[in-house]
Amino acid sequence: MKLAVSRQMDIEKLTVLLPYWLKHNRQHIRDQEIWFEEAQKAGLLQIAAELEKVIDHSKMINRHIENAIFLISNYEGLEVA
Repeated sequence: MKLAVSRQMDIEKLTVLLPYWLKHNRQHIRDQEIWFEEAQKAGLLQIAAELEKVIDHSKMINRHIENAIFLISNYEGLEVA
């Protein structure tokens, strides 16, 4: 029974954390996009290319967080044993 309660608490924590991480990462992506544009304007093309990769990876991370949110929503409200 203790394991079921612990697992339920983990699910509840994740239902709060995952949307927070998604929102937080979206703000980082906006900032990264600004600096990508600034690097391009400054002629720092190699740096801009690396920042573009960072943006792509950040967006991929968000897709995985969105998938995790979808999956955890199937557990929400259920007593998982």
